[in-house]
Amino acid sequence: LVDIKDGQCLVRFESLGDTSDDSLLEWVSWEHIRQCPSEVEAASFIAREGMTVEVRVQAQPDEPYSWWEAQVTQVRGEFLKVRYYGWDQVDDNWIELESVRSATGLQPNEHALPLFKHEYALTEKMHKWLLKQGGHGILADILKRSELFTARIDSGRGVVVLLGGERPAHKARLMLDVHVKHQRDLQRLAEQRDSLLIEKERAETGVRDEFEIARELLGLVIGKSGRHVLHVKQVTGVYQIDTPVSSSAPPKEGELAKVVIIGPTREAVAKAREMIDFAEEEVDVPPSAAGFLAGQGNRSLLELQERAGVVRASLVKNNRKLKLVGTRLALEQALLLVELELSYLQTRSEESAELQRLSRQARALGLGPARGGAVGGAVGMGR
Repeated sequence: LVDIKDGQCLVRFESLGDTSDDSLLEWVSWEHIRQCPSEVEAASFIAREGMTVEVRVQAQPDEPYSWWEAQVTQVRGEFLKVRYYGWDQVDDNWIELESVRSATGLQPNEHALPLFKHEYALTEKMHKWLLKQGGHGILADILKRSELFTARIDSGRGVVVLLGGERPAHKARLMLDVHVKHQRDLQRLAEQRDSLLIEKERAETGVRDEFEIARELLGLVIGKSGRHVLHVKQVTGVYQIDTPVSSSAPPKEGELAKVVIIGPTREAVAKAREMIDFAEEEVDVPPSAAGFLAGQGNRSLLELQERAGVVRASLVKNNRKLKLVGTRLALEQALLLVELELSYLQTRSEESAELQRLSRQARALGLGPARGGAVGGAVGMGR
């Protein structure tokens, strides 16, 4: 029994061939359906002479086996002699007991079977899981215990179709609740297992790089809620970026932390390291250059951060040091810019001193600008 609709039953004749062949499906009226004896009835079946039974036999050698009504005329151990109803020209046959069952007793004029159609909704994820894992074993167990006629997963929709009476359907729903709950747990465990197997394979076959950074800079590697690590993995395609578990205790001075990157290629791993290998540098600042490097309102330092890509740029230790924090690539760019700016500061200072010397000489000879005319340049990095 596959489906029911408007007093009709869709059945598949399993004895005719491949049970997945839709050409074996046929709509028939309810009144032509009879229920097979239950397993309990089959186990307790005892054949007696004169009893009406059903015999599984071929009407013709080229036809499939079917169940035919017959009367038992003799019983000898595991063999029965039967006479088929409606086959007057056929002699009585000896049949093995295992090919015989009790007659269902339902005639076409009697009431139809109590058939109802119920649907048990599944989530999309559980629907795919049951189809992939073969939920038919679960449904076979439900059929056996609930006494439904049919329980099948609709491959096109996320439902389990239940065909049978109200009480068996209620029992099947209760069983499905339990099965789905535990299948959900098994699905989660399977996903975790598969993920671990993938990570294990990648760790064994992928390109690996390890390096150390100051523990106090781990927050920059990870980012808020792990966003920087996730961004780096998405951009570079590396499999893993492993860092030590964060601790509530403040890092000790000089304490280092190991970072591990695993990826598909050396290029991907190198790119990922370039994005997370943070460091700190301090540059000596001549006393006369502090204001020049900072600029008005630290504007020049902010420009340095933006142009070089460093995370922080600040004057420390009474403006005697320029502290830079960023990736090693960003630090390299920042140091180059600072070196260029300081070299221009030196050149400007020398040029200004020479210009002032010449101005003094010109005034001594009564030449040059009037006294009070300024000679020099603006202060600020990059001007």
